[in-house]
Order: sequence, then structure tokens, then C-alpha cells
Amino acid sequence: DDGKEAYNQIIVPKGKRSQIVLADNSKIWINSGSKVIYPRTFEGKYREIYVEGEVYLKVAHDTSKPFIVNTSGFEVSVLGTSFNISAYKNQEKATVVLVEGSVNVKDQQNRHIKMVPNEKVELNQAGITGKAKVDARDYISWIDGTWTLQGESLKQVLQRLQDYYGQNIRCDTLVENEQMFGKLYLNDDLNQVIKSILSILPTEYTIKNNVIYIE
Repeated sequence: DDGKEAYNQIIVPKGKRSQIVLADNSKIWINSGSKVIYPRTFEGKYREIYVEGEVYLKVAHDTSKPFIVNTSGFEVSVLGTSFNISAYKNQEKATVVLVEGSVNVKDQQNRHIKMVPNEKVELNQAGITGKAKVDARDYISWIDGTWTLQGESLKQVLQRLQDYYGQNIRCDTLVENEQMFGKLYLNDDLNQVIKSILSILPTEYTIKNNVIYIE
């Protein structure tokens, strides 16, 4: 053995989700348009993986071997816990949301922040920008294909869906600031998702060629 670990790479296409179990029995849920690189077995002092995109992790507890998640802008180290990371290349902000246990987030400036459950840490190119109290469950509902809307604008919702499905969806500027509340179910068929958006909007809308209009 020359000390080199064998790595697997999983890339999840737009509009899909996936789930894998690592060699240490840690579980990872992987969101649309994301990539995870992980070793087949964990040799050495650390359990280390690389993530681009969004993942939810349930890390198996092992105090002798900390688990480290690397992204292009920061790293998260844990012993055993569950948390969500969103670090897509094309998005200005990355987030870490802690569900249970504790994690340490380290940015490229070598600044550390320790998190407790139901906290969200935001990062941008320059590093850690802030920490807030949240309901962590809202951030992991995507693993069940559900997105809980809490007043996001129609424009923001459609932007997220565009990223998720890799398809263009627009709305009339008259309605782009319409606030959205309720649950969206992200299934394989984007048309069904758009129909469910129409059903939770307060007024009557139509859709033509993936553009949402007010009637």
C-alpha cells in the first residue's frame, strides 16, 4: 500500500437527489446539481470528504477520528452530528445549518466558529459573515423532497427552481415580489411543481412557455 486512498465521486444531476452510506456508516443526502468526493475506506487520522453543492450529513460518532467536510471556501469538522451544508459554486452565499451535536466551521482566513443546534452560519468569498438562530428542520426538508416556503418572493422561488431543475422559468415583473407561503413538493416533473406554485399564489395565474403571468 503506497498510502494513497481510493476515492469515489458521485455527481447528482439537476432535478434529482441521491443518498449514500460511507465506510464508517455516516449517511449523506445529496441535493440536485451537487458533487461529493469520498474515500472508499477512511485511513489515517481523519475522515475527510469534499463537497460542492448541497448535502445533509448524519455523521457516525468516532472521537478518535474527526470527520472533516471540505468545500472550496471553508471546512467543517465534527465528531458525530447531523448538519446541512449548501456551498454551490454559482451562489454568493454558502450556509451551514446544525441539526444536532456540534460542529466547528473554519473559513479561509482561519477564523473558527463553533455552532450549536438550530444555528445557521453564512459565508461568502471573504469568509464567515454571520450566525443566526433558525429552525434547522426547514433547511433539511429537501431530503424528503419538500421545500417549506416562508415568505420568499416568487422571483426567489423560481430562481431556486431554475438552479434545481436546470431549466428556465420566469415570471411577469408585476408578480415577482409576490410572497410565497406553504409547501412545495419537488418531484421529477417540473410542470407539476409549477402547477403547485400556481395553487398557492393568492391570485389567478397562467403559464406560457415557462413564464408565469397574472391573468
